[in-house]
Amino acid sequence: MAQTELQAQSGLGYSTINALYHGKTERVEFATLEALCAVLGCEVGEVIEYVPEKKRGRS
Repeated sequence: MAQTELQAQSGLGYSTINALYHGKTERVEFATLEALCAVLGCEVGEVIEYVPEKKRGRS
């Protein structure tokens, strides 16, 4: 699904979707997760992944 289509269906801002897509997000609101899961027909665990600090390139 294209980012613009996801934006239209979820009601989220394009900048929010674009930041999530490119991994440039530090935090995500529950409302954002809810909107994404509703559109994608999935559970939260299918949308996010835990990545330890070390693997993110931070000390």
